[in-house]
Amino acid sequence: MSDYTISLVPKVSRYAVDEVVVNDILKWFVSKDIVKAELSDCTLSNSGYAISDGAQSFCLKYHAPGQPA
Repeated sequence: MSDYTISLVPKVSRYAVDEVVVNDILKWFVSKDIVKAELSDCTLSNSGYAISDGAQSFCLKYHAPGQPA
């Protein structure tokens, strides 16, 4: 376990059906192998979803050239 965490926060603070949007985003992350499907105690406070093996390649793919990785 690391001593930091990454939180993803939407630009829009309220959606008509928040839970549906969250579940759709989570399913997309799991389908791209960005996060694990199971809840984990890997976060610093509450339960969350562990980073999966595909997260690094996803970040490198969409990382702006010339910026530190």
